[in-house]
Amino acid sequence: MASVIWTGAIEGNNFRVLDLGVAVNPRLEVEIQLQPDGMGARGWSRFDPIPTSVFSAMLVAAGVVH
Repeated sequence: MASVIWTGAIEGNNFRVLDLGVAVNPRLEVEIQLQPDGMGARGWSRFDPIPTSVFSAMLVAAGVVH
């Protein structure tokens, strides 16, 4: 089962980083929240490749770099 290890808003979109567990390669996955569908539900989709600007903003937002 995947665990959410970080979630936050960057450049007007919601992102989350998942730890998929030791048996999965690659172990970490970045997802972006989709726009609401006709019923108002908001799903998630894999976000790959990650632009440098988004990756840098994630590192700052997560407190990894200042």
